[in-house]
Amino acid sequence: MKVAYLDALNGAAGDMLVAAALDAGADLERLRADLARLDLGPLALRAEKRQEHGLLATRFLVEAPEEQPERHLRDILAILVRSGLDRGLVARASRVFHRLAVAEARVHGTTPDEVHFHEVGAVDAIVDVVAFVLALDQLGIERLSSSPLPLGSGTVTCAHGVMPVPVPSVVALLEGLPTTDNGEEGELVTPTGAALLATLAEDWGRRPAMRLLASGTGAGTRTGRRLPNVCRLLIGETDPVPATPPESQGVARPERDEELAVLETNVDDQNPQFYSHLTERLLEAGAIDVFMSAIVMKQGRPGVKLTVLAPPPCRQACEELILTETTSLGVRSYTVRRRALAREIVTLETDFGPIRVKVARHLGQVASVSPEYRDCVAAARARAIPLKQVWQAALAKALETPLLEG
Repeated sequence: MKVAYLDALNGAAGDMLVAAALDAGADLERLRADLARLDLGPLALRAEKRQEHGLLATRFLVEAPEEQPERHLRDILAILVRSGLDRGLVARASRVFHRLAVAEARVHGTTPDEVHFHEVGAVDAIVDVVAFVLALDQLGIERLSSSPLPLGSGTVTCAHGVMPVPVPSVVALLEGLPTTDNGEEGELVTPTGAALLATLAEDWGRRPAMRLLASGTGAGTRTGRRLPNVCRLLIGETDPVPATPPESQGVARPERDEELAVLETNVDDQNPQFYSHLTERLLEAGAIDVFMSAIVMKQGRPGVKLTVLAPPPCRQACEELILTETTSLGVRSYTVRRRALAREIVTLETDFGPIRVKVARHLGQVASVSPEYRDCVAAARARAIPLKQVWQAALAKALETPLLEG
């Protein structure tokens, strides 16, 4: 697995993250071509070298007209969807902006849809978010982790006036995540940088064991006082099967209540073979579940009700797919509340190779254990044996481990 570790030596901002990815090997010309599809007007994107306390780093600069429209979350999501970029990348960037909007709404006592993004909605912030998502994809990064973030101190002047550092939106974005004090003054972590890492980083803390392949150093606009104003992106490969025992891998997602979007449409004149393709596209766009129900429509016509369950930031991308990949003329949508159990994915060594197993917990106790279907299929095909033999072996292995201890 190809992984990346963000070493936030002296903080993290959107432009610093992009610069570090470019320094590590991401292609600026490809970024220019992809970002041009956002249709944000005349932009000039540059990368240049800079010395920071004797350390050579890359800076990423965005030059755009100073006069920009005030954008809301829906405006930015529409820009992303209209770009025609890969749906999975659009969904990832959308999640970053949705998380940022939720934090801003909480700080200012409003809703995510009503947030005026000010600096965050400016062109350079949109470019930074999308460029970093694109750069990680270019580099083939499958998993991103980060060091604790130094928060800085003092005050900063922004659209809302003079704010304490870290600014309230950064505090909201980083709740529950590890932070540190490196003794440096000033705004070390910006809202854009915090939103990118809070959304995309799957692990926090010490650098994972890896075979180091490349590294990149990104510089920001501020000049560090004690430390160079840089962050580093370390890229490497890890073994496909974790060397640590399953019980030490930890719960990846805690038990929680969450709001999700439900999208529905009725279809009665579509080739049923197309639904398999549509399902794959929807899941790539961030949908959590996709299913179809047989229904009887007006005049007794048999039809299909397509239902999609998706996180709110993925709703628009999923709607676009439904409207373009089906014969439907409209999509119904509403919000539901879901109680989700804590779950973790552990990898077990079986007689048929490594098999991932999903473990769900409720109140600290194991509620269910399920081998990963795709892993079992791959192992069964590779060895020309029945699927049920692999599945049963993986389940038996799981039941033998401390995995099921509360």
